[in-house]
Amino acid sequence: MKIVRIRIGGKMFVLGEDQDLETLKRDIVAAARSGADFVAFETTGGVGVSALITPHVVVRMWEMDQPADAAAQGGQPFVTQHTVPETAEHFDS
Repeated sequence: MKIVRIRIGGKMFVLGEDQDLETLKRDIVAAARSGADFVAFETTGGVGVSALITPHVVVRMWEMDQPADAAAQGGQPFVTQHTVPETAEHFDS
């Protein structure tokens, strides 16, 4: 089973199994090209999300195989949403 993650700005989501990835990509590109628009998608667990997409919002998507042991146990191997830092922390010496 494939897991699809999407990162919009500083938030990461795991897309629901029924989410059409190609349609979502087209919707995101269309929103960015138009200047700004909300794009809706569903995460695992059936949570609906609407994200404001602008030409300046960074969106990344990637697919990976779900670990076999997680699939066998029926569990979710990843959190649905968590904060991802926009930049690395800087430490002073």
